[in-house]
Amino acid sequence: MDSADVAEFLGVTTQTVRRLITEKGLPAYRITHRFRFVRAEVEQWARVRMANAGVDPYRAAVRRLVDEAPQITPAQADRIRAVLTGGQ
Repeated sequence: MDSADVAEFLGVTTQTVRRLITEKGLPAYRITHRFRFVRAEVEQWARVRMANAGVDPYRAAVRRLVDEAPQITPAQADRIRAVLTGGQ
């Protein structure tokens, strides 16, 4: 895996991935001036961090989905608001 793959997996930016390597111990290998990752090690690191932080993995997955969703237009927001409030 490369930094972009890990960023997508964790639901963060590649800049955050670099910070997690230096500050939080995300396991990585530097090969020819680039970071490479072993998927199993990244998954284990994430599981341990979530368990220690008390983060619900389902909540984290939902957050990733919401963060990756495309932006909606103002018209779409108005339509959703109308549906949720019964048109009021």
